[in-house]
Amino acid sequence: MDSVPRVAVRAMAAITGYRTLYPAIIPPGAKHINGVLSFTHPDLKTLVVAGAVMSSFPCDFVLRVAGAANIFGSTLESLPMVFDAQISDMLVERYLRLCALTEAYAELWEACMGTPWTPAVPVRIALERQKVQTEIDALVGLALGLDVEDLITIYRSQFPVMRRYDGEVLYDQNGRVVPKEIVKAYEGNSAETDLDWTHPQSGVNYRFEPPFEPFDREAAIQEAHAEMSQIVEQ
Repeated sequence: MDSVPRVAVRAMAAITGYRTLYPAIIPPGAKHINGVLSFTHPDLKTLVVAGAVMSSFPCDFVLRVAGAANIFGSTLESLPMVFDAQISDMLVERYLRLCALTEAYAELWEACMGTPWTPAVPVRIALERQKVQTEIDALVGLALGLDVEDLITIYRSQFPVMRRYDGEVLYDQNGRVVPKEIVKAYEGNSAETDLDWTHPQSGVNYRFEPPFEPFDREAAIQEAHAEMSQIVEQ
């Protein structure tokens, strides 16, 4: 089974955390421990759609209100799925752009999209990734018959940790997450703060461009829902 792409999820359901469900596509050859569940499907597009749907907070909401502490195969089978062809195609493209970060996903990308994978395919900038994920949330909401008010109500009432993070995490004008130490120094003395920073793992140097702003998820939901609605209705 590990010779094909799979959608993997953490077996523990974090019903009071940032998210309840943490899906990811893992490439052929990847292995995991018993704390993770994974599944595949003979139709790769269907597999990717399933991963995209599970990555959305409308689907996460379904699992969260069920109150399950652990996730089993039967749990995943009970979750909603999208069958609309147009929405499915849009979900596949967006979810793969979030997941297909390396050449290990090239075969999956090419099988689903019909174009060669290149390093330019995935979305890598943090703020842009948030926006693409919000488009997925909106598309799944449309498929499930949820209007924009429904989506915002779910976000406000069921995902308090996500809302707190959205208010605390700041992005610079290039869409990068600003490290807390940079934010603290800048807020204390913006005129003299050194905004150059070296990533501790990669050693790559960055310069953060103020002003620093949080991700307004509610505004992004409204924008994405309006845009996706127009596309789907055409």
